[in-house]
Amino acid sequence: MIKGRIISLNSGVYTILADGIHYEAKARGKLRKIKLDKNSSFNNKNMNKLSTKIESQSVKLSPIVGDIVDFELFDGTNYIVDIYERKNSLIRPEIANIDQILLVFSVKEPDFSSYLLDLFLLNIEYHNIKPIIILTKIDKLSIEELNKLKEELSYYERIGYKLYYVNSFDSKTVEIVKDELKSKVTILSGQTGAGKSSFINALIPGFNLETNEISQALNRGKHTTRKITLYESFD
Repeated sequence: MIKGRIISLNSGVYTILADGIHYEAKARGKLRKIKLDKNSSFNNKNMNKLSTKIESQSVKLSPIVGDIVDFELFDGTNYIVDIYERKNSLIRPEIANIDQILLVFSVKEPDFSSYLLDLFLLNIEYHNIKPIIILTKIDKLSIEELNKLKEELSYYERIGYKLYYVNSFDSKTVEIVKDELKSKVTILSGQTGAGKSSFINALIPGFNLETNEISQALNRGKHTTRKITLYESFD
């Protein structure tokens, strides 16, 4: 039996990281069943509210990215046989055991939205996950415009949030974020078209994630990230 963390899922095949080694595994058809109650770590509060009747029933668990699991080799194939209790989980993206979220918002193209940021913060705080706010595309503002925005957003810093202003094409502005990632399971979320893929490419060179242009007509971006993957970051 080997213990590891699921780092990706593709067509029913899980990639698991255990002691620095990547394994591929499938979920055993008869994973353990549990009885959900309102305090269960497998009862995701983002889901439709479970009735008392449903909560009292046994439910088969499905592994998701981020899960800590036990797996074993059987007849030439690795199978996940157990899932450890989750400290938290999200549905979009479907991922578990998160330490923090980098909330990526652009200052321009698309325009910054404090309303949208507040919605994200409410959801993250509800799940007891640490948010860090990343403001991208600062090169698209003049110095005066950027200083004005920083003054307006200083409110978030006063109530305890960390803010970073970055230009993904300027490594100096990205480097200061790297310390936040050490020994943490971190995911990126935020505004569509804010440059999340560009930011990751700048943060961890060599990833070369796909990026797309912004639709000028709609002032929004196109979705380019299509699967959930946890990447290892090396200094």
